[in-house]
Amino acid sequence: MKRKQIIWAIILFAGFTACKKDVSDNFVIYTNNAMNDTVWARNLPTNAAIYSLFDSISPQPMVDSFDIAKGDTLRFAKNIEIIFPANSLAGPIGVTLSGKIKVEVQSLLSKGDMIKAMKSSTNYAALFETVGTFCIKASKNGQELSLLPSTNIKLRFLDPDDNPKTSLHVFAGKESYQVPSWGYDMDFTWLKTIDGSTINIWTKYGSGPNKGYEIVSKNLRWIAAGKHMDSTVSSAKLFAILPPNYTNKNTVAFASFNDSKTVVQLNADYSSRSFSAKNIPLQKKITIVTITKIGNTFYLGKRNVDDIGNIGVYNILPEKKSLKNILDFVEGL
Repeated sequence: MKRKQIIWAIILFAGFTACKKDVSDNFVIYTNNAMNDTVWARNLPTNAAIYSLFDSISPQPMVDSFDIAKGDTLRFAKNIEIIFPANSLAGPIGVTLSGKIKVEVQSLLSKGDMIKAMKSSTNYAALFETVGTFCIKASKNGQELSLLPSTNIKLRFLDPDDNPKTSLHVFAGKESYQVPSWGYDMDFTWLKTIDGSTINIWTKYGSGPNKGYEIVSKNLRWIAAGKHMDSTVSSAKLFAILPPNYTNKNTVAFASFNDSKTVVQLNADYSSRSFSAKNIPLQKKITIVTITKIGNTFYLGKRNVDDIGNIGVYNILPEKKSLKNILDFVEGL
């Protein structure tokens, strides 16, 4: 029954949009117009607009360096510190490291940051609330390095409310088999670490907010701290339905929770030509956000949902926006 209702909702929405002026501009048919492309892809082509969209909105990493023989405490914007012990990194087999090591850090401390980086706070289908998400890369002459098995780094950052949460876990990013350097990874998810990584309360002495977190991590690249949401509450599958030319090749969709730092990506549902996510708790207040790039033009879709029902099917009508407008909106979530 639920599947039939979803299918009927999609059919009705398709009929509704066919009878209205296309909100993305007048729909003029001519060959090679990206606005006319309504085809969904089972496998994304390498030239899909979603990759260009990622490049346009993804937060840029912060960069610093340290001497591998000495180690160092690197301090970045947003009160982020990373402690690298001396001689803690490994390169290719047979290569001895010396001199300066380049460190790049991408910090996702807000729900807007998560959306811009196209990252979801989900452990497969299980949802969790995050207090901070980071990608840390160390490299030498363009060759990415890893931590030696016997070492760790310490990642420190402040809690914006000066009231750190407790009973948190460390999560590590599970990336595609062919790991992209920074680009969009559609198969990305999080795994709770079992390698001895820990998280503790950290106090930074000085003026202003001075309480936060210290993650002791056994790995580099994607690291997050958070706790799973209650999986025993009733939940539903959420669907976002867009006009036909908003496809999985040019659009991403997210559900941003109003009462927690939780962002869930709605994955492309090829069979229904919609975007969907499982395990959305009932009666939750969320904001559905879609971002699209067609040609060189950007579109923003948004819908406030005050109460997720048993069948969460929602129609989204995106509007043309400047890139700045879109980034400002997601930062305000």
